[in-house]
Amino acid sequence: MRIAKWTAGLLAVVGFAGTAQQAEAANLFQRTFVQSAGGPNCYLRAYDNQFLKKHPKLTVRQMAIGLSPSGPSDGVANKANNFALQLAVQVKKNSTNYSALAFCKTKGSGFSCQIESDGGSFRITTVGRDVRITSKGISIEGDGFGNNDLSLTAPAGQTRSFLLKRANTTKCNEAYD
Repeated sequence: MRIAKWTAGLLAVVGFAGTAQQAEAANLFQRTFVQSAGGPNCYLRAYDNQFLKKHPKLTVRQMAIGLSPSGPSDGVANKANNFALQLAVQVKKNSTNYSALAFCKTKGSGFSCQIESDGGSFRITTVGRDVRITSKGISIEGDGFGNNDLSLTAPAGQTRSFLLKRANTTKCNEAYD
């Protein structure tokens, strides 16, 4: 009898902890991607030509990320445990715009994402009002009109990191086009 009561009590505590974790995940998702007066939050980092000349090893001119309005699949709304992000990257060498969908979920104190078509994975963590994307490799398919696939890979055993600032939704929408 004691074991049954102890087990029931333990299950209640575990259930409460699970509910608390789900609430925290939903709160993190809401704060990071949804909560904004001008629409969903998006994040952008762009470098001007002067900055790129000072840092010749940089390969990315601009990167943007934000919620995909279509959700992770038809008829499924974005939520903390299953959401889609639009990822847009412009490279320095030819100003080509690359874009892809990433399918994500809240994991611990950040987000875990997988890019469509085996394009690699990345992690998003918050840095104040901004986000940091870390990855061992990101690949985005070319457009089929002469632009090759994009590969942003890190040297073996390392990760690449991108700090994106919270931005105006209009600026991010321009990056996705």
